[in-house]
Amino acid sequence: MRSWPKKRILICARQQIVLTLSLVALIWVIGCGNRVESGMKRLESTGLLRVGTDATYPPFESIDIETGKVTGFDIDLVTEICRDLQC
Repeated sequence: MRSWPKKRILICARQQIVLTLSLVALIWVIGCGNRVESGMKRLESTGLLRVGTDATYPPFESIDIETGKVTGFDIDLVTEICRDLQC
């Protein structure tokens, strides 16, 4: 069995890491390319902004016992964003 010098093994490992990180970055850039644009187009055409939240972390968001509505800082923030975007 042939034995490779340690320097050669380190170079190969570094090349593999660089190649892997480059591929991950490329896939990330390609995958995210049109999402923002299509999301903004959808917002402009429908006037609807969809937001997901978990209402179990007061004071950021919680369910008001009296009204049954979700309230808190996150809800106020999204409300202001919608007001600015006129949606």
